[in-house]
Amino acid sequence: MTPKLPAEQASRYDRILLKLKSFIFAFSDLIQYVVAITIILAIVLSLVSIPYHLGVLAIEGMDHMMEYLEFVVNIIIAIELVHVLTHQTLDSIVEILSMAITRELVLQHLKTYEILIGVMAIALLFVMRKYLFIAKLDDDDDAQHRHKLSHIHGDEEDAVLQKNTDALRSNDIRPEAAPHNPAENA
Repeated sequence: MTPKLPAEQASRYDRILLKLKSFIFAFSDLIQYVVAITIILAIVLSLVSIPYHLGVLAIEGMDHMMEYLEFVVNIIIAIELVHVLTHQTLDSIVEILSMAITRELVLQHLKTYEILIGVMAIALLFVMRKYLFIAKLDDDDDAQHRHKLSHIHGDEEDAVLQKNTDALRSNDIRPEAAPHNPAENA
């Protein structure tokens, strides 16, 4: 229970709490981006070893195919994890969960009932995505992002961005080009 404070002290207290919350939120974002950068570095280092894995596959034959597939799928899941860390949407979370479950189904030697459970889990994810997905939450995040961009790029380019977003969501894949500002080239 918070103590009763005079109005002036309460507003000062609220400002301090707001600044603290803002700092914590910014710091947690920073940590997420640092983790994403380290994952990207690990992905790049892993990509360097792909020729080695292909050479082993060519020399040893199909015996190493599952190892190679596991290696490549792990890289793909790491890329999706970076996407989730940087674009936190419900859609990207469902996407990485379905990829992780699919990885287990394809690469592991599971019993029939385990495969059935995995397939049902993927089906449940798609049902959740189709019927329980609240696009409004992600749209609100997009609107906030567009608002930030409008301060950087101007309202005309923001209007084009909004129109393109709406067109892509309605499956009309004909995005309009952003207006060219000759002053930007100077």
